[in-house]
Amino acid sequence: MSLYNSESLNIVPLALQEHVVNTASSYIKVGNAQWITLLVGIGDADTTITITVESSSANGSNASEAQVGFKYRRSGAVTAGSDTYSAITWASGDVGIVYTEATHSSMLSIIDVDPSLITEGHNYVRVVPTATNYNGVTPNFTVIALLSPRYASKEYASAT
Repeated sequence: MSLYNSESLNIVPLALQEHVVNTASSYIKVGNAQWITLLVGIGDADTTITITVESSSANGSNASEAQVGFKYRRSGAVTAGSDTYSAITWASGDVGIVYTEATHSSMLSIIDVDPSLITEGHNYVRVVPTATNYNGVTPNFTVIALLSPRYASKEYASAT
């Protein structure tokens, strides 16, 4: 017996933060990933929040971190139950995705990172949210990684 995606995907929660946004997600080891998809959710934002992806040579903050470009699609508002997504858009590493209060509150972004774009020797990635001020309560921030491993297995390879 197996779960539908349990052998073909490595599914790892990287951030389930309540009312904390300027804190990066955990790192995930991507050295053996064929493809990297990150599901990023931002709750009811009352300010502008920028989402970027960083790679690193270590499983922790250090001087080697580099921003990585990616493709993404943004959902309709979660509260509306919409299954309509935006067009696929390229985000350069230094710009990322911008969530604005009036337009992008309570949305999910699907981020695809091509491992060939990650700096050589960098085996870890994380998601970094950045906001400068809040008018009220900070929104929730969620990141779930879906890794497509080079070789499928019944047991997950460690992602740390």
